[in-house]
Amino acid sequence: NAAWLLLSSEWVSAEEALRMGLVWRVCEPDDLLPEARRHAEIIAARPLSSLMAVKHAMVEPTREAIVAATQRESGQFAELLGGAANADALSAFVGRKG
Repeated sequence: NAAWLLLSSEWVSAEEALRMGLVWRVCEPDDLLPEARRHAEIIAARPLSSLMAVKHAMVEPTREAIVAATQRESGQFAELLGGAANADALSAFVGRKG
């Protein structure tokens, strides 16, 4: 699922994202901000030290891999940004807007 999204750059609906496990909940558009605030308030009510410990436990096992992947991605993005394919895509996009 993740590989397909990365390679195809296709958009997915909220329901599809839920089925793929990319999101844990879907709500109506008008309910989005109130729901986000409600969940933020739940998290904000927790002790900061506990939140920091949980985040550390979640991220630390993969920190080196994340840093390495981010550096690789940044380098590849910089190379692609100046490439012919990107220039063509940008020209096509600007042409559609005009």
